[in-house]
Amino acid sequence: MNDVIKKISKSKIILIPIIIIVVILVSGSHYVIHIDDGTYNENNNSNVPYAKKTVVDEALKDEISSEGLKTTNSSDGGYKLDIDLEKVADDILKQTSITNGGNIENYLKNSATRSDLLKKMIKAEIITQYPDLRKRDKIGSVIPINDIQGIIKFERHKEDGSSILLEYIPLGELNGRVNNANQNNIVNLDADILNYFSINENGELIIAYYEGIIDLELSLSREIGNETNVADSYNEMAGDTMESATYKDYSKIDDYYVKDDQNSYAETKDSTQMKYTYKTKAVNYKNMVSKYTMPFEYLWAFTVIRRRR
Repeated sequence: MNDVIKKISKSKIILIPIIIIVVILVSGSHYVIHIDDGTYNENNNSNVPYAKKTVVDEALKDEISSEGLKTTNSSDGGYKLDIDLEKVADDILKQTSITNGGNIENYLKNSATRSDLLKKMIKAEIITQYPDLRKRDKIGSVIPINDIQGIIKFERHKEDGSSILLEYIPLGELNGRVNNANQNNIVNLDADILNYFSINENGELIIAYYEGIIDLELSLSREIGNETNVADSYNEMAGDTMESATYKDYSKIDDYYVKDDQNSYAETKDSTQMKYTYKTKAVNYKNMVSKYTMPFEYLWAFTVIRRRR
């Protein structure tokens, strides 16, 4: 009898580690499956984070110009994001449903609150990643109930120590102002160009700046011969025959003397004009504020881990 009991005890001792190993393997595989559901998976249309990115990016793209943000007028003045969160949530739910190879219902089980929870997660990301698009005097104030606005604001700091809040205008309008200024040689357009910003189709900040050079025009009163002796900085003119010459320099020359082929000197004044070229550049501001944002991926991963019912 004792031998039988000893054999049974030994078999139990052997069986217990096997059961533990099986439980660990099953739990581990279950955990890996859930981790995969909660992470971004490129080009997988049934993956919730990827579906969110593609649907929201498309919803925020300007349909008219295919560049810049899709915006509309805000009741506060200026603009607001023109995005239908109800439609966005419905599209994501459909794309990631079990019938389409997804499993979003496994984590947002309550069909009555599923869409609302998804909209809240998307809105949290948008608010913390996008700028306030309203008029300058409204930026940072209480947002109207029906507006979808970001909370980020941009300032331009000037050489005199002053600063100004930049105001949003659509990308097409900003580019139009820049092109108009350059084509018509308009200067001093800080109020119309430099004090504004836009957002391109990649979600990057677009700001304007200008480059200015002094256009120095030297008008010579006589034909220049090989014996012409010009100030050292313009020796390259020797040997040319011309009535006038134009040079660009970053410093102003008040006057110079020309020795012509008659060995007589003629004093000539220069004519200067500052010429501006306005340009735009893209800034990936989202990288700069990433530690302060609330990414959808974080909220979704938390939902998967919690397995919300």
